Amino acid sequence: YGALLAAGLLISICLGYLQIDATRQAEQRLTAALEHMPDGFVLYDEHDRLVLFNKRSADVFPSLKGPDAIGRTYTDLIRAVIDQD
Repeated sequence: YGALLAAGLLISICLGYLQIDATRQAEQRLTAALEHMPDGFVLYDEHDRLVLFNKRSADVFPSLKGPDAIGRTYTDLIRAVIDQD
């Protein structure tokens, strides 16, 4: 049973690495597609917190350029835009 258990564990670990790699590749493809869009793109979660954006949207809304943009609410980001004007 020891060899069978070890083989099962090895298969499980390999499948885990394959899933991580597939997720990483999908994330890279999504990022590349978003960055090649001519328009800005922003995505908020169910709590109105910023999850994802592309560089074009950061060009339009400079408040997205900060390192703390991810996780900020839509309202906070709009206030930052208003305060900059």
